[in-house]
Amino acid sequence: MRGLAPILRAEARDALVFTSSTLINRVGAFLLLPLFLSKLSPEDFGILAVIAVVGAFQMLIGSLSLDLAVTRLYYEWPEAERRRNLGSIWVWSWIATFGSGALFLVVMPFLAPFLFPDVPYEPSLPLGIISNALAGLLVLPATTIRIRRLPWLFAVYSVASFVVTGGLGLWFVLGLDLGLGGYLSALILANTALASLSILVMLRFSRPSITSSGLAGALRFSVPALPSALISTFGVTLDRILLAQFATLHTLGIYAVAMKFVELIGALHQSLKMTFIPFTMQHMAADVERGRQLVGSVIPFYLIPYLAATLGLVLFIGPVVRIIDQPEYFPVVEWVPWLAGAYLIACLFVYFGNGMLLANRTYLLTIPAAAQLAAMTVTGFLLIPPFQLAGVVATRYAGAIVLFGSSLYLSRRVFRIEHRWAVLLALAGALLLFAASGSVLTPSDAALEIIARAAVWAVFLIVALSIVVGGKRVTHPGPAAP
Repeated sequence: MRGLAPILRAEARDALVFTSSTLINRVGAFLLLPLFLSKLSPEDFGILAVIAVVGAFQMLIGSLSLDLAVTRLYYEWPEAERRRNLGSIWVWSWIATFGSGALFLVVMPFLAPFLFPDVPYEPSLPLGIISNALAGLLVLPATTIRIRRLPWLFAVYSVASFVVTGGLGLWFVLGLDLGLGGYLSALILANTALASLSILVMLRFSRPSITSSGLAGALRFSVPALPSALISTFGVTLDRILLAQFATLHTLGIYAVAMKFVELIGALHQSLKMTFIPFTMQHMAADVERGRQLVGSVIPFYLIPYLAATLGLVLFIGPVVRIIDQPEYFPVVEWVPWLAGAYLIACLFVYFGNGMLLANRTYLLTIPAAAQLAAMTVTGFLLIPPFQLAGVVATRYAGAIVLFGSSLYLSRRVFRIEHRWAVLLALAGALLLFAASGSVLTPSDAALEIIARAAVWAVFLIVALSIVVGGKRVTHPGPAAP
């Protein structure tokens, strides 16, 4: 029997580098947010939210879910064929990405007036579509770095992304005072530079080819996942689509800024996935029964950063927005804690719904995605028109809870993971307790308020670690006796 400690140390090392580099990028962008808030209006952020909606569908069509195939199949390919298999997937992924961008440039002038009546097509949407297409070129190189578990390369790539994107954005928006058009132009230039850098990365780890022995298998794996991805894309963009239809562009902008804060959880989620998913695939490929126990044992450790980030948003959003001191953005304080909770629940899919992926039953992914979309559609159409942002919050909770519940049920039916449910429930209870207690901390002195909230956050972190470490220990079983 071999304990978890060596494995956890190795995972923690990789997770720290992946997480830190991603958070440097996202937190850096977050720290630049007050500067952009001083130059861009809530209506500008509303337009950026619309561009993000369009980009979600561009990414879906352009990726063909081939990044998912690389994640699942890379370690199952014979080592001698990996470079060519990856190279052919890269070539077709970029072809599809360029084709997707061209398609949207053709059709969006006709669709935009119906989908987003308050947003003029020119000049922002064409620039946004081009920027989205260039960003799509970065998906497969990033997937390659993650699946090969190269955290330091990812760190360089991520920091370079922040420096180029942030630097150009500040120059165009603050230095040249070009407003929203300058911001989008900066994104285009930055994504072009990063796509050029990604070519060097892919040439190092792949051999470009039109065909390969693994291409057909990758498509057989990825194409059945497209319907669920399409449904999921509708689900995650439905709130902004309905706000664009039934609310003002200003309200949509307030929601978009609130989500800028909440997406700090998303940054953490993306970085932790970079270690959790390859870790899961490697250990399941080596020994399925051993992997079931091992994965279930490490999940609570992975969840602690999510809970800490969520509580941090709940505790500190008020002081942070007051420091920014832009009165038109004060309403975000009311919504960020609620949106953070819904976002946290949605992130759990990766940890509790991965059985469908491990069982190669990707067609089942359509079911939880469809259930989520149905829940969000019903609640969205009922609640968003009369209640605006309150309706959006209810819609996001409905979708997240349905996605989590249905994916957990299906995952356990096809590939059971040995989860530590008592530990997980204790963590959830601790989060709710500390979030509620922190909400009553309202000293008149701003510095004292921040200190008190920081103390609450630190105590929660200690309690959460105690719950996980003090729970039932599951060792990493050795090979079965012959």
